Amino acid sequence: MQAMYGFRKRGPMASCMALALVLAGLVFSTSASAATPPPVKTYLALGDSLAFGFTQEKAIINSPNEAPTYFETGYANAFAKKVRALKTENNKGLVLVNNGCPGETTDSFIGIGPLGKAIDPEGTAACPYHFAKGLPLHNDLATLSQLEDAVSVLNPCFTKGKGEVCKPPHEIKAITLDIGANDELKAIEKCQKEIQKEFEEKGFSEYHEEGQGPQENPELALSFCIASKHKEIFANIIGKTKLITGVLDSNGYGTNWFANIILLGFYNPQAFVTPGSDSLQQLLNFEFEQAIEKGEFPPNVKYANPFTKINGKVEGSKTEEKNIGCEKIASETEVPGEPGKFLCKTAQLGKYTEEGNPFVEPFQKAEAEAKPWKAYFPYMGAGDIHPTPVGSTALATVLFEKWP
Repeated sequence: MQAMYGFRKRGPMASCMALALVLAGLVFSTSASAATPPPVKTYLALGDSLAFGFTQEKAIINSPNEAPTYFETGYANAFAKKVRALKTENNKGLVLVNNGCPGETTDSFIGIGPLGKAIDPEGTAACPYHFAKGLPLHNDLATLSQLEDAVSVLNPCFTKGKGEVCKPPHEIKAITLDIGANDELKAIEKCQKEIQKEFEEKGFSEYHEEGQGPQENPELALSFCIASKHKEIFANIIGKTKLITGVLDSNGYGTNWFANIILLGFYNPQAFVTPGSDSLQQLLNFEFEQAIEKGEFPPNVKYANPFTKINGKVEGSKTEEKNIGCEKIASETEVPGEPGKFLCKTAQLGKYTEEGNPFVEPFQKAEAEAKPWKAYFPYMGAGDIHPTPVGSTALATVLFEKWP
């Protein structure tokens, strides 16, 4: 006889079977819960907006509530995913500690706290994105600079006033660092100010090719200005990065519990905006690699050069134009001092970076037109220099090739 609602009455045998299944489920559940969880390990990501995962589109869409959870597609997230997925190691418990701060320079990375003043009296206030603008970070730095916070992760006694070295509670599985790009951008802005003043006072610039007269093209004058200052700029970036990695590797700060510090090198998002910048960016990568090879950095520092991956090879030949989608803009955009090489807007930049993103174009243009030097350096369609998710994965791949 069928019971109400279509259920059949259960007999004694059915009840016993049900009880057996419940007991079996309890046994299975208990044994499953008893399985050893993966050990907790730490990946410390240090750097600027690239580590943070910043893009202007996300910032615009989510403003004024730029919660860090909106920025979870940067290279640090992609790198952590690769390390967790490694089948030869049990890294499933890897925790990403992301200190990335948009706009960070080598000076603000070091900061002006006790540690910063001790190693670099020229340091500047830490992370303006957070401390000056009040915007949140993935990892709350409290009152510390990135460098100070990194040391506190590697040596918990650092901020506890014990004056000793403490081993971190979890294995430090990886440290990555990208820094210096904002130093370059500040140098470009300084050149723009100088050239604006020259043109307003004299109608030309004294930054010109050797043996030639005054430069009447502001954009070419900009490239010569940057070229004339690049040695000082590069020396400062490399020197400050040596200081940073030296502290991270110092026995006094208790950082002997990880394998390598991987420096992420430089790609060139402004390859088709600033003449000659491709060559200079490659030169900076080369000088970093040379300094590491010569032993000027701690022995556990490795360098991940992303230039070819992001920018491709710009040789100026028809073959290369076809291969990477270069469009020759004009003869005056040839790279100064390198006949036959010209500025290209490559397919790579559109794929790996937010260059030309139609969503941010109006905002970028408005920002450019608000600059005092707009008459001499009008907006050229640079777009957002930050990586796309594909670009972030590419950067993570370059880093992973140097890990562990």
